[in-house]
Amino acid sequence: MQPLKLFTVIILLAPFYLVVMNVSAALTVQLEREQIAAGESVQLTVETDRQVAAWLDTRPLEKDFDILGNISGSRVNIVNGQVDAKTTWTITLAPKRGGALTIPPLELDGERSDPLILQVDEDSLANSKNAGSPISIETEVDRQDPYVQGMVRYTVRLYYGAKLIEGRLSEPHSEDAMVYRIGQDRDYTVERDGQHFRVVERQYAIFPQTSGKLVLSAPVLDARIAESSTVKRNRLPDFFGGDPLNSMFTVTRPVRLRGDAEVLSVQPRPDEASGFSWLPAEQIELSEDWQPQDGEVHVGDPLKRTVVIRARGVTGEQLPDLDVSDTKGFKVYPDQPKINTTDLTQNIEGEKSRSIAYVPVQPGRFILPAIKLQWWDTKNNQVRVSQLPERIVEILPVRNAENISMKSAANSADNAKSFVYDESDAQPSARGNSISGLFDKATAEQMSTQTSIWPWLSILFALLWLATMGMWRLSKRHQSHDNLAPSAGMCNQESIREAKKLFQSACKANNPMMARRRLLEWAANHWPDDPPAGLDDLARRFADPRVKAALEELDRSLFRDENHQWNGSQLINLINKLPQCERQHHKKTTLPDLYV
Repeated sequence: MQPLKLFTVIILLAPFYLVVMNVSAALTVQLEREQIAAGESVQLTVETDRQVAAWLDTRPLEKDFDILGNISGSRVNIVNGQVDAKTTWTITLAPKRGGALTIPPLELDGERSDPLILQVDEDSLANSKNAGSPISIETEVDRQDPYVQGMVRYTVRLYYGAKLIEGRLSEPHSEDAMVYRIGQDRDYTVERDGQHFRVVERQYAIFPQTSGKLVLSAPVLDARIAESSTVKRNRLPDFFGGDPLNSMFTVTRPVRLRGDAEVLSVQPRPDEASGFSWLPAEQIELSEDWQPQDGEVHVGDPLKRTVVIRARGVTGEQLPDLDVSDTKGFKVYPDQPKINTTDLTQNIEGEKSRSIAYVPVQPGRFILPAIKLQWWDTKNNQVRVSQLPERIVEILPVRNAENISMKSAANSADNAKSFVYDESDAQPSARGNSISGLFDKATAEQMSTQTSIWPWLSILFALLWLATMGMWRLSKRHQSHDNLAPSAGMCNQESIREAKKLFQSACKANNPMMARRRLLEWAANHWPDDPPAGLDDLARRFADPRVKAALEELDRSLFRDENHQWNGSQLINLINKLPQCERQHHKKTTLPDLYV
């Protein structure tokens, strides 16, 4: 039993014994090829005669190479009692430059590999624009000395005559620049020295953010190129009684190709462009739209002004917000701007539009100010000003107040006529002492031809006496009764009820424009002698602060985006009735009693 136990121990300790015995084994390295063309990749094989779980440190290779892939594997073979263990790393390398490159020594658990030399021939393949080069990259900028934040057109073209199975082209990059891709790739064919090449062209807009030297990173292509030879797959057994598969597949090899970096000299903002917001552009256009475009404008009727800025060589995010200041006679409600950037042929166009609502709060003649935008013309290197002209607006009084004033004036005129005719009944005729019932046409013409002023003075004194008597009787009636019979200057209950119903219907339909209009009509009928000029004036007549907040929300909702939904239920609950109807808001004069 002793020999059997000893044999078992030897078998169990064999792997550890192999590791100890091979500690001093060398770490070997081998290149797939010792000379390659620029743009090609090469495989580096690293091997050790033992099983290793640790990861190989490849950071020393990153100085002159890009690591495209790293695959590791291990195997153990036992033949005739002899154990053979190996661990292998296969690393795909792409040179960062041409010339003689050194593969530096690599270390693993005390093992160290020997350095190798790789010759990279720059003139044999890529980065060459010769007709015989199967792949090449070209870059181009439209100007080397742009202004800070001004646009630079950056174009990269990939020429290839070989068959690309797959590929990925990196984008230009800089910490001090904003990069915007223009449109889609262009794909076309060109001929150079009798050889046809397919071209993939890609354009970018580069916006330097700081002045001085700016380096745009070189474009890098990671692709796989089809080899010229093909390999036939092994014939598969006919398990299912059908014909065996006999297909062909293409052998590929990885390629990393690097273009040239672009260096820009960015100019600072010129001195003559100081004093306004810096906006470098190739072209700027201002436009506006007014709603309504014509017709009468009354107090409370909103004027909507939509201003649009369109600029070439600028993104929409770069365009400034136009100054929207308070304007005399108006409440101003600017909406949120809408920003858009459109790709053009070899250019971009930024757009920013903003709607501004002007709500007149008092009648009169007002000037809506002009809008100016100063910018820097990058083509002609000079300051330019784009401008929208000012607009003169005639604001009429509130519509309801105007109608009520016209009705009151008509009633006053009728009353004045009745007073004249009543007075004429008491006046003597010009032809004698007889009293006539009413002035006829002949009497009126005779009185107008008299040169004496005394008849007219008599009429004037009579009118004054009648007016005094009328005011005294009204004063006495007001003291003895709380309610008066309806008149032109008093509340019309039927109109009030109808206006209230229309207001509530508009709120239930969640229609803010109609709700505002019906509410002001209701208030105008409720206060015929002093209708509110707008929602602000109406809010001051309520003691509840919630009503003021709800009216402000109604006002704002009229000028928001169309997608905004206004809910009128709160306004119905808060304004179920208006404050006590007052007959006259002006100070009244009380005449003393003429008789006791």
